Amino acid sequence: MKQAVVEVPQNAVVTNYSDAILINKEIVQSKNREIVRIGTDRVNILKTMREFRVQLARIKWQEKKLKLECEDLTEKEIDVKMLRSDKRT
Repeated sequence: MKQAVVEVPQNAVVTNYSDAILINKEIVQSKNREIVRIGTDRVNILKTMREFRVQLARIKWQEKKLKLECEDLTEKEIDVKMLRSDKRT
């Protein structure tokens, strides 16, 4: 909330302030502090979610990498088994 702002529609000749109210400055400041606190809490929650998603993506990448390494080792094992061996060596 902004302080010292008149939010009554201004007329060209005479402005009617009969339905206007005055709000204590401390009330406005306390509401602003509450809004900032809630916003900060939400931003912290979003940061936590972002860190979790990054960590999850990193784990999925490592899992994929390990699976590919297993496949590669299996293929190398097959290649080694297919080699002919003789008694001269």
